[in-house]
Amino acid sequence: MRLMLKQVKGKSILLWIAGHSPDDIDPYDIDTLGSDPLFVTRDMINQVKPYATSVVEVVVSEKAQRAGTDGMIFGELDAAAAAEMMGPMAHAEAAKAVAKEIRALF
Repeated sequence: MRLMLKQVKGKSILLWIAGHSPDDIDPYDIDTLGSDPLFVTRDMINQVKPYATSVVEVVVSEKAQRAGTDGMIFGELDAAAAAEMMGPMAHAEAAKAVAKEIRALF
C-alpha cells in the first residue's frame, strides 16, 4: 500500500469502510479470524496514512447494514456472495463521505 501511494501523482484518499471502527479490532484475538476488512488494523492505517493526502473512515450505519442487498442486482447463484458484501446503502454512505473530502481537497 505504501509503495502504491508513493507512486500516486496528485492527491489520494485512503478509505476505511466497515460496520465497525478500526479501533474495535483486537489484532491479538486468536479465537476469531476477524471481520472485513480482514487483517486491517488501526496500526496499519497509521503506517500508511502519511503517504495519503487524507483518510476517510466510514462506519456504516446499522440501517445500511440491515438493508443488505436491497437494490443490488445479482444472479441466483451469486446470492450467497452478494449477501456477504456491503450493499448499495453502505456504498452510498461511503460515497457521501468521500465526496465531502474531495470537495475539501479541491
